[in-house]
Amino acid sequence: MNRLVEILAKHVQEKVQGSVTGQSGDKLESRFIFHGPPREILEQVFDALAVDGGIRIEIDSHGAAKKIPVLLVLPAVQANPGIGDSGECDENHLLHIRNDPNSASFVALLPPGQHSSRSVASTTDEFGISASSNTGHATFEEWWDDGFVQDLVDKSLGDAGISGDFLDDSRAMVKRAAMAVDEVDPSEGLRIAAWRLLSRIYSINKDSKELLPGSALALACGFPPMQDGSVSAKFQMRIQDKIADELADGFRTGVRRLADQATDATREALSGFLAHVEQTCQVSTAFERSMPAFYLPSDGLALEKPESWWSTLTSECWSELLADEPDETSGGVSGFLCARRLNVS
Repeated sequence: MNRLVEILAKHVQEKVQGSVTGQSGDKLESRFIFHGPPREILEQVFDALAVDGGIRIEIDSHGAAKKIPVLLVLPAVQANPGIGDSGECDENHLLHIRNDPNSASFVALLPPGQHSSRSVASTTDEFGISASSNTGHATFEEWWDDGFVQDLVDKSLGDAGISGDFLDDSRAMVKRAAMAVDEVDPSEGLRIAAWRLLSRIYSINKDSKELLPGSALALACGFPPMQDGSVSAKFQMRIQDKIADELADGFRTGVRRLADQATDATREALSGFLAHVEQTCQVSTAFERSMPAFYLPSDGLALEKPESWWSTLTSECWSELLADEPDETSGGVSGFLCARRLNVS
């Protein structure tokens, strides 16, 4: 199971069970709305929570239990489930459940841009991302600054094995990458690309593709890795800015200029890089504004094994090609040989 899905499903389950367990009375009446990720992830969260028909709630010390149905709320469905059953439903179904005299409980999962009526929201416990930050017209900054998103980012980095010394740099790298992919995301405010980024970072825990944590994070975010597998966000971001400047006259022109001074192995890597950016970016001005989105080897939900060009073209290698001068923010890490490959033990 997707690691981010596991984290979100556990969060929902613990929230509901912690709020309801021990309630007395014959009828269980508790309603929850979880404002969460886009449908491609939230469907998996739904599957994890509804696998046994809903979320199990113990109602007394003798082990007696009931289940609260889990509902994935969508703009339109072919048919709503029965009252008390889990399934995909539309917004009106929540109102019908609320008014049912016998089974008025539910856990509703809402993807970005999906709303619940005021009459339903006023009688439910809402959690996850704040509703205002999960609308289709919320700005990136509103989404990013949401406490739930920030908590997920911090947990993803710890889950990926990023140590305390690199946390601030890692947060800066993730934010820049999230801004970049969001800038070119065609999903109109649904934040599909940004959530995929979080999913890739969480996937490092289960399969880092034999990369050190810092390199795996760079791969997930769309940055060249550091030679030693660490994180140096200011240096790595500056290198990307310089790459964009170098290619301002055209991808092929810039790459040919860099290849003139490169070793055979580096020229081969540059050729792979050129093929990649020509495929992922058709507008050069967008490349400069959102380079991590186009440098990214794969934009799926999980980390994938990088192509050889990405592994060869480390930040230090780019620094030499671009004649970048080291400074105190980069830790003076521009003196490595381009031909040296990432060493993973």
